[in-house]
Amino acid sequence: MSAPTASSPGAAPDGLRRVLVAADPSRVAAIRASLGTLTDGWDVAVLPGGEAALDRPDADGADVLAASLHMPEMTGTELLQTVRRRHPEVVRIALSDRPDQQAALKLTGIAHQFLTDPCGPDELADVVERAVVLRRRLRSPALVELVSGLRSLPSMPTLHTEVVHLVMSPDSSLADIGKVISQDPGMSAKVLQLVNSAFFGLRQRITDPTLAVRLLGTNTLITLVLGVHIFTQGQASRGNRDDMDRLFHRAVVAAAASREIAHAERLGRDGMSDHHLAGMLHDIGKLVLATNFPDEFAGVSEAPDPLDAERRQFGATHEDVGAYLLGLWGLPDPIVEAAAFHHRPGDSPSRTLSPLTVVHLVSAVVDATPGRPPAIDTTYLGEVGIGHNVDAWMASVEGALGGG
Repeated sequence: MSAPTASSPGAAPDGLRRVLVAADPSRVAAIRASLGTLTDGWDVAVLPGGEAALDRPDADGADVLAASLHMPEMTGTELLQTVRRRHPEVVRIALSDRPDQQAALKLTGIAHQFLTDPCGPDELADVVERAVVLRRRLRSPALVELVSGLRSLPSMPTLHTEVVHLVMSPDSSLADIGKVISQDPGMSAKVLQLVNSAFFGLRQRITDPTLAVRLLGTNTLITLVLGVHIFTQGQASRGNRDDMDRLFHRAVVAAAASREIAHAERLGRDGMSDHHLAGMLHDIGKLVLATNFPDEFAGVSEAPDPLDAERRQFGATHEDVGAYLLGLWGLPDPIVEAAAFHHRPGDSPSRTLSPLTVVHLVSAVVDATPGRPPAIDTTYLGEVGIGHNVDAWMASVEGALGGG
């Protein structure tokens, strides 16, 4: 695959948020009334059935397509599959009027997010706004199409093999499986996307992959691994095998160090989970680029200013790519923020202690080389109010590096 080049932003130049909603004809009027408050800056069309959505001449210009699963003639699943094939850059949302885990499994890799039906205007607006804002950072339409079309991310081969073995073994436990999945960025992101979907009906946001595995259960894990094959083994060429190994190792180190710092700061169990996940996923954009453009990625990673080199080569940085993907998959805002700004935390509007704060320092220390000392934004850390903790935090990262 050839590397994309920079072009116009993916979002509509007129600033409109274009949304198509395909619903059962009997519910079109009610849904139109429900979404009627989305007026200025919004172009929302509620259509009777999937065929009507596909027949729209502006379907390929939509930002989002939301499809009810229960429609006559063409089901929501069929519509989303067709849109994924024809217009992969469109954000795809599945709507269901009840928790439906089996439907969620079938839609894994087809829908980006799963919402309740009826979907309120605030909930829909939040999803669309998030997607559009993140997509504007990708100046290459080809890159938007690539990221929007991803079903999953490659897993570390040894971890993928171990998960398959554990799922097939009658002697393994969900705790065993969760421990392995929590060490892999791609598998962690996918189980969290699924367990946090509206189709599972949970009232709390889950950021711990091990807990997510327990909540999904054995039968669901078997289906994910052996049925829909949503976990895929990473295939590294000889040229980029070292890059891939380095990315997986860095993710594990960053996750461990971030969790240790959260523990030292007494951020509680949920805070430790959030920080572990942010550390694990913050460089997921690099995984996307290294997998799809191995030669080009190898070149930019050795540049004096890798971020600038990425921007010139791909029309976006790995921060942009990672944040867009995690936002599409509905990961929590603090995790998306850590992916989006970990090299440039001062660009974030937030000035409170968060996973971004910790991951910024962790990433800077992990990236440091004898010729490239840690690029720590001390001004940002001072504004957050934790500048005095830098030495202790750096010691935690160096301890994780030594243990890795």
